[in-house]
Amino acid sequence: MTPPSVASYTSGAASNDTATSPRECKRHTYFYASPIILLVEDTLYGVDKALLTQFQVFKDMFEAAGEFNKDLTEGLTDDNPIQLHGVTTFEMDSVLHVLDSKVPSRDASIPSMNAERWQAVLRLATMWDFAQLRSFAIQAIEDLKLGPVKMIVLAWESEVEKWLKPSYVELCTRTTPLTADEGKVLGLDLVIQLARIRETLRDARQ
Repeated sequence: MTPPSVASYTSGAASNDTATSPRECKRHTYFYASPIILLVEDTLYGVDKALLTQFQVFKDMFEAAGEFNKDLTEGLTDDNPIQLHGVTTFEMDSVLHVLDSKVPSRDASIPSMNAERWQAVLRLATMWDFAQLRSFAIQAIEDLKLGPVKMIVLAWESEVEKWLKPSYVELCTRTTPLTADEGKVLGLDLVIQLARIRETLRDARQ
């Protein structure tokens, strides 16, 4: 019996991406300075093993190789990298940029990043199971004040249940109705529920 493949740990979800040969790839201009080689889209990353094992998914992967008394040969060279499917270079850059700032340690210098990058960090921290980084990303996103509709979508995507109730309340109590674009994002069923609550609240005020 052989240890589980890297893909079984790191895919996150089925990917339709066309496989890229490592020979067609380029090294990252900044994040290529450590012995474990990862392939994301067409870019090779060199990442320290100690950093990777902060994510439970990678920790399990390395431990599984040890349990089967088999050296993990994937990730040791550019020609045989650990291929991460269902992940973009934008997401990988965002995560490594945060970890490069020593987040989530106490002496971290919090990086200044836009909402899209923090959302990428949250997605990978959730998918690869790094609870401290996930909590840090959640707090960073809350500080950005993205608005109720965006927070609802993010709550669905990354299972942040605590964002749902205050976002629903804000939509139901604000003076302006849902826009057509917001309705498309939220879906018909939720729009109908919110409209009923808004109507009930309006009648109670009259």
